[in-house]
Order: sequence, then C-alpha cells, then structure tokens
Amino acid sequence: MARTVACPDGIVVLQLLLPTATPPGMGELGEIRRGLQVIGPHARSLVLAPLGDGRWHSMVRTLLRTGLVVMRRNEPIRVASSLPDALDLWTTTASRATPPVHHLADALDGLFAAVGAPPPILRK
Repeated sequence: MARTVACPDGIVVLQLLLPTATPPGMGELGEIRRGLQVIGPHARSLVLAPLGDGRWHSMVRTLLRTGLVVMRRNEPIRVASSLPDALDLWTTTASRATPPVHHLADALDGLFAAVGAPPPILRK
C-alpha cells in the first residue's frame, strides 16, 4: 500500500481468477471486504479476469455481483471476458505512471511459468 502514496491518480488492479478457485466462504468474504477497504480508496479501477470457460466466467460474474451487494460495496470492478480483454481494460484506465502493457505481459508469462501453467494467450 505504500506504493499507492506514490500514485496520486490511483492504481489499476488486475486480478486473475484461476478456474481451480472456489467461491469464497464467510471468512474469506471478510478478508475480501478488508482488502477492498484498503485498496478501494486508491483504486481507479479493478479488472477481474476469470481464466476459464464461459460457464466459469458467468459464475464468477454472478458471484462477484452478489458479493458486492452483500458487502454493500459499489467498486469500479470490471469483469473481462478474456485475459487479452483484461489487458485492454487495464490500459484504458492507465495513467502516465502505469507500466506499459508489454511489461505486464512479460510478468504474466513469468508468473505462469513459475506455477508450471501453460503460457496465457495475451494477444487477440
């Protein structure tokens, strides 16, 4: 959070949701709420990218909307239909201080390699 002080225009958050993830329980919802309370005031935008098929994407979108209603939050969260779409959403809200998208793409390649997952398709 210390880095958000250096970004007076706010930050853009990109969250990847793996197809192996499970819906959050009550304890996890509390953690999510606390995280949103910390990040929310600094976030210009939150981009969520469910990595999976259409059914998974639909379920994530529904659970996210329900969770936000339950937590009484109105966050600027966008659910991308694919990882390339998430990168597009990320860049549309970027500021001059935001790293170029190819830096993020390189970091994502490294992340997927570190967990032994096939590299993501980052281009449309």
